[in-house]
Amino acid sequence: MTDHDADADVHGHHPTPQQYVQVAVVLAVLTALEIAASFVEIGVAFIPTLLGLMAIKFVLVAGWFMHLKFDTIVYRRFMVTGLALALFSYAIVLVTFSAKIDLP
Repeated sequence: MTDHDADADVHGHHPTPQQYVQVAVVLAVLTALEIAASFVEIGVAFIPTLLGLMAIKFVLVAGWFMHLKFDTIVYRRFMVTGLALALFSYAIVLVTFSAKIDLP
């Protein structure tokens, strides 16, 4: 076993440069879709569409560029919990400020 093989066993599998480029291209396409969604009138599906694209981008960035896909499950759970809390907080604020309140 060479030093490189032993190092790979200790640190786990990491993406190749080609995989990084593929993920970057997917992220660029998703960003283009987000921008296109702001120019196209899609009605009430606008915010859920952006939230879905945001979640996909979050998973790709956290999984590949932050190496959580190749790390222990505890760190993945922290990131997923953070994403869930962010979406929940955003939904609460969105509902709160979009509610019509008649003040005297």
